[in-house]
Amino acid sequence: AAALPHLNAAKLRQLKAIDRALDEAGALGAINDYIEQNYRFHFTLYRAGGDTMLTRIIETLWVQFGPLMRGVYGRVGTRNLVDKHHLAIDAIAAQDPAALRAAIAADIEEEHRMPVGGHDIGIGATHRRE
Repeated sequence: AAALPHLNAAKLRQLKAIDRALDEAGALGAINDYIEQNYRFHFTLYRAGGDTMLTRIIETLWVQFGPLMRGVYGRVGTRNLVDKHHLAIDAIAAQDPAALRAAIAADIEEEHRMPVGGHDIGIGATHRRE
């Protein structure tokens, strides 16, 4: 949400283009392209917030988490992945910081709920088995 004041019409267009590329990569099953576009989407937002230290911390976590997700995508594919980027884009367009925060949290949580071999991978800090 700290990025919101810095996300002008040009950045919004950029995010939409990245999200379209991510959706195309997902539909094609292009795992590496999907991962790259997902990274680009998130870090366009994080860098716009201007907190270099926080962005570096998130990037460090992303680098550690990336190989696991690459393995998961390799097993489940990318065609049926669900992201919440459209919610983030809508929140940016509406200049709604609470909705942007919720959209990014939902997007990250969705990745933690991916089934692998019929089981939820359950790696999210807020994940609860039901």
